[in-house]
Order: sequence, then C-alpha cells, then structure tokens
Amino acid sequence: MTESEPMDTDAEAGFDESDLALERAVGRGGITLFPDEVRDEVERLLAAGQAVEPAARSRFIQAARRGAKVASAPTRPLEPLLYQCRVEADLPLDAVAKSAGVDPTLLRRVERGSEKLTTLGPKATASWIAEVGIAADVALSALAVSFDVRRPTAAYAAGAQNTETDEKAAQFIEDVKAALEQLGRA
Repeated sequence: MTESEPMDTDAEAGFDESDLALERAVGRGGITLFPDEVRDEVERLLAAGQAVEPAARSRFIQAARRGAKVASAPTRPLEPLLYQCRVEADLPLDAVAKSAGVDPTLLRRVERGSEKLTTLGPKATASWIAEVGIAADVALSALAVSFDVRRPTAAYAAGAQNTETDEKAAQFIEDVKAALEQLGRA
C-alpha cells in the first residue's frame, strides 16, 4: 500500500475498538452531546467538501473523547470516571492498583462505590488519576462531585454552613491536587 492509497480497515488506520465504540456513540447521540467548543472544532473539520483523512478522523475522535470526559466529569463522581477511563485505556486493575500502591480488592471496592476514595489517601488517588490519564482539572471537579462539595461562594449564596465534613472533604481535594502537582499532572 502506498502513502496515497486509502487504508482499507480501521485497524490499518490505527483505530482501536474504543475509537470505534466512541464513534458509534457519537453516531447515536449526535454532536450535541459535546460542549460548543468541541462542536465548533468538528464543524470546521467536516465543513462542506472536506474529506476526512485518517489524521483528521483521529483528531475528531480525540476531540470527542476530551469533550465526553469534560462534559460528564462535572456532573459525575470521580469513582465511576476512574473506572470508565481505566476500562477505556484497557488497563488491568492489578496494574493500576500496583501503580497506586494499594490492594486491587480495595481499588475494585472504590470503583464499585462500596469504599470511599478517602480510604486510599490523596497520593494513591492522585496516582490512580494519573495512571488512567484524567486531566487534573477534570478529576478535581469530579472529586468535588464525589464529596458533594460546593464552592464557598455557592455555599454562601445557598446559606449553607461549612461543616467539619465539608472541611475534611475540601482538605482531601487540596491534598489530591498537591499530590497531582508532585506527579507533574496539575
């Protein structure tokens, strides 16, 4: 096959099953699943008359992945996001647990929601975030959702009291952020 010949299969083009699954999801749900900036990028790529070459298709798929994570993270807790990203990256539970320095059984219980992230500690949580490739800002937003922590201005506006539990959650989030910075991920 020469460089100018089209590729016959997705595998030849370097696309794996997760790329194709994402493509099918976008096909079912449409581009409206994603934030405006992602939709604008796609519209530019797919402007009338433009062919979608493998490189452009790859950029579209990557943009869709970023958009899906960003769109879902602020409304979803971190635990299912960690699980989803681990599965999408095809990372074995044992490998992620070893990287985070925790028992695989504990990691599985956290993924399933039967154990709290605080049980792992901030460093192990940050290692897990880094291992599965979640952007720090997305992970920290999702972590806040896990704790149902409101930003101070939102809590003030809602008349909420800052309880000891909220303070512990906020401290855990700050500790995870610091651990991510130490890993060069912030």
